[in-house]
Amino acid sequence: MHSLNSCHSPTRRPRLITLAMSATFALGFSALSVGVNDAVAANADCGELVDGVHLVQTAPQLANVGAEGAGDGACELGAKYRQVAHIDLTGVTWTPIGRGATDGFTGTYDGDEFEIQNLTVRDPAVSPPNDVGLFALAKGATFKNIRLVDVDIESA
Repeated sequence: MHSLNSCHSPTRRPRLITLAMSATFALGFSALSVGVNDAVAANADCGELVDGVHLVQTAPQLANVGAEGAGDGACELGAKYRQVAHIDLTGVTWTPIGRGATDGFTGTYDGDEFEIQNLTVRDPAVSPPNDVGLFALAKGATFKNIRLVDVDIESA
């Protein structure tokens, strides 16, 4: 069992992970199931669409990145997304973005230096075992300026 634990002690400073890359590989991370107060509605969107880019600012919108059936159907795995606010995933059960798709995430995700905080993934039985994280699988995707703070991932 592997575990990535970051800053569980209140006296330690949070670790920050910043990603800036073009990817043709799996980058473990996900689409999410959220708690009762933040439930993702079947018709939830993935952010306001401005000049062909979805502006992601909430946990439910982040959960819908790549959820092609969400909202107006424009949340494709190959779409462009830009994060426009810090997003706190405390209490969120995360399912990696692109899990189950043949090519996974093929679009662009620009975190625009905003943080995604408290990402926790508990997925001991996932197959293949490397499809865990914010994104499960990516092929030809572009990731840039993503800041992950207090990440805890556990998988078989």
